[in-house]
Amino acid sequence: MKICVVLMLAAAMVSAGEMVPREQIQQIVNSMVAQYAGEYRFDEMVTYYGFDDMPNAYAMIYKNIIGEPFTVVAGARWTCTPISEFSHTLPNCFHTLEKAQTRADEFLGESAVFDKIYYWGPEEEYYLFTSRHRAVLVNTYSLRCVDKQEFFSGRPERNAELEAAVKAKWMEYLTCTDFSTRYTGYVPDVPFCLWSYGCSPTASAMLFWYWDNNGYGDLVDYFFDRWDAVEVEYDYNLPNVQRELAIAMGTDSQNTGGTNPSLIRTGHLTVANSWHGYSFSSTQSPVGGPYNQWVFSYVKNEIDAGRPTHWGLWNYYYSGQFINHSVCALGYDILVPDTFVVVHTTWSSGEYSWALWTYYSGVYSEDMVVSLVPGGSNPDNVDLVWPSQLSTWMFRNLRYEFRWESEGSGTDHLKMWLAPGIPNQGYDSTYWTVLENSIPNTGSYIYEVPDESLHHRINIVALDGGGTRLAADGSYASFDTRQVIGSNMNVCGHNLLNGNAQDIVVVGNYAYLPCGNPGITVVDISDSTLPTIENTVDIGGEPSTIFYDGTYLYCSSYSDSGFHVLSISDPVNPSVVGSMTMPNKTYGIFVQDNIAYVSTHTAGLRIIDVSTPSAMSELGYFDSQGQAYDVCILYDTIAAVADGTKDLLILDVSNPGAPDSLYSHSTPGIPKGVWFDGYLFVGDGPGGVGIMDMLNPAQPDSVGWFNTNGQVYSGLRHNDLLYVTDGPYGLRVLDISNVGNPVELGYLESYGSGNGIARLTSSICALADGDDGIYVITSAIGIDEFSANNYFETAMRFSPNPFTRGLQIMFGVNMTEEVDIVVYDVLGARVKDIAGGMYAPGSYTVTWDGTDNRGMTVAGGIYFIHLQKDGVRQAEKVIFLR
Repeated sequence: MKICVVLMLAAAMVSAGEMVPREQIQQIVNSMVAQYAGEYRFDEMVTYYGFDDMPNAYAMIYKNIIGEPFTVVAGARWTCTPISEFSHTLPNCFHTLEKAQTRADEFLGESAVFDKIYYWGPEEEYYLFTSRHRAVLVNTYSLRCVDKQEFFSGRPERNAELEAAVKAKWMEYLTCTDFSTRYTGYVPDVPFCLWSYGCSPTASAMLFWYWDNNGYGDLVDYFFDRWDAVEVEYDYNLPNVQRELAIAMGTDSQNTGGTNPSLIRTGHLTVANSWHGYSFSSTQSPVGGPYNQWVFSYVKNEIDAGRPTHWGLWNYYYSGQFINHSVCALGYDILVPDTFVVVHTTWSSGEYSWALWTYYSGVYSEDMVVSLVPGGSNPDNVDLVWPSQLSTWMFRNLRYEFRWESEGSGTDHLKMWLAPGIPNQGYDSTYWTVLENSIPNTGSYIYEVPDESLHHRINIVALDGGGTRLAADGSYASFDTRQVIGSNMNVCGHNLLNGNAQDIVVVGNYAYLPCGNPGITVVDISDSTLPTIENTVDIGGEPSTIFYDGTYLYCSSYSDSGFHVLSISDPVNPSVVGSMTMPNKTYGIFVQDNIAYVSTHTAGLRIIDVSTPSAMSELGYFDSQGQAYDVCILYDTIAAVADGTKDLLILDVSNPGAPDSLYSHSTPGIPKGVWFDGYLFVGDGPGGVGIMDMLNPAQPDSVGWFNTNGQVYSGLRHNDLLYVTDGPYGLRVLDISNVGNPVELGYLESYGSGNGIARLTSSICALADGDDGIYVITSAIGIDEFSANNYFETAMRFSPNPFTRGLQIMFGVNMTEEVDIVVYDVLGARVKDIAGGMYAPGSYTVTWDGTDNRGMTVAGGIYFIHLQKDGVRQAEKVIFLR
């Protein structure tokens, strides 16, 4: 069982007189937040309950102007601690209710209904789920389930001495007028480790990881997953030093997770000095109690020196019992009338402020501080930059750039390793395969992904010229490999980027993608098979839309409604040369002849003079009545506006100061994108894509429409091909040689969200795909040699779809040829071989019965049927219902 520090909230049968008036609680918290956290406003509140099913505490949530939360948990009764915790996070119940529902149903063996949330202190929050026969409590952090009746049988007894002390503290809070009078200390960027082996090695691992990131690079070498016998579950992304500390401290990692406190300091020294060759020092404080202010001076001294520290506690009152526990202390707040320690718990990520001590039934808690002071200089370090983030994946058969940063001059070369693993079952870090024995220290290595299913971690080791190990680093999470899913489209290059790629423009050898936070990402696409991040430019806010007019880049920032002009005289380092605040968020930009047309959602179309970027001015505006998502200019003086629920608008902008409405066209969906290339193309969101003849702008003629599966936002035309971004369905390619009857020729099912598209060459385009970065895509479609009619005569058709028993797959061949039909799952894994061999001309029907190649019935869900013939490739989605 994991044990965490808690603040005691006395449980008791409650009368109305024992409840603190809500308005007084709100007054205390409002004052505290205003003086401690700054510009935050009250947003909402979660009520927590006690053993008697009356309110026990309130989680009061405040938010600042950009929506960042600050939560304070305040007691609801005179017998509850006034302020038990606060943090810059939302309560955990905002994140885990769905998972807790699943755990509750499994525990009870029948469907359960969520009732309320109980609270007895930090991380002692429990959902209550009830079924017809029983009730279960599920911890909001660990998702541990416990029978309600069993849990409630251990409720604590009332204690008059404690209640008097707590009520006295309430009086101090009610009379306090200056919560800002305090001393504070804080060490930023302390990593968090998930509980595994025990609380003591976990808390200390955070200290070691912190120093590994700050000049002592041979402490954390790699990360791994393991089955934890104490918790009876898998623990993920653990640094190797956590296991080393458990061994050095003699932690009972099989039964209890307990550690003898006298071995914590010696464990620090053994791991840092004997096993990693440094000269760290470590001190252990006396036992703290009311006689020495709970050794707070030791906590304060370490934090003030810029060092996170190990904070151990004993006899801390915990939901009806006294417990012993360790956490990582990274800050403190002396906030009248209390002292709080900022901690990383070992259970859930986030920084929480916990009280220095507890008192219950005549028993004070005790504590101890074990420091970790770095020593033994090593100027050489290496940090793996990519792949390192969570949920990294790569396409098979593509090339990716592994990147690292090194410090010091001693590193001559690197050695690179891979560790295999199984998804959701852990990664065996005891077996590493050498990928390369000697890699020059150039900061990057080109990795060619094999054509097979892989799940790996990466580890790099920095070596000097003589082969002596200097430092090491590894990927925090694994990466896996995926297949391209699509028809007549192929990915030749890919990069996951950082942030969420919302749009894209290409200028020469560089693509510019607004990616929200962290900014605009600059990608070198001179080698289309290896798009490489060159820079990320923070322009403030969260950039989401971009346009290029031959001179400047024009970009919007979503969160602050900013409109920015950027010079790319240095292509790798765009610089802001002008900015202007729009009346609402900017969704679309079009620039022509030094005039910018900016769609600003509910604030309509804004027309801006950008001839002098440093002194832009508004020329005019048009209230479009709807939600202006996009804009384009045709024939110099005509503007088309995708106006959301108010359809498509055609405006006369010959006088920019007074734009005038010419026409309004109702579409089947919700217009969110417009672009012009001979015809006006309308990205109609869920309505697909429309084609309009604009020879008479005052009377446009809707000549064609194609309904896609997703949400069309943007597109581009190349001769008789139309490429459209389709949101979660990626990219679609249509034959518009007959504009009145668009025909789909191919598609690419991307893994993110197709948001923006740009042409690189006549046969290559680039897709901004949300969380999945940039795709460089080639097409096998050529109108001259590829007949749309022939394609649909020989293409697969299905009946029924969705299906429950048998799926009939119908196809035809026009000449004797080899045909392969294979079923893949959504991860690209081969499921079933349906057909294979030579087929004579004619029509055929084969059946898939929902089994895999082993004869086992597959899980219900989405699958892809791939057809391969001479000159024809097709992949279609089907749904199997069970």
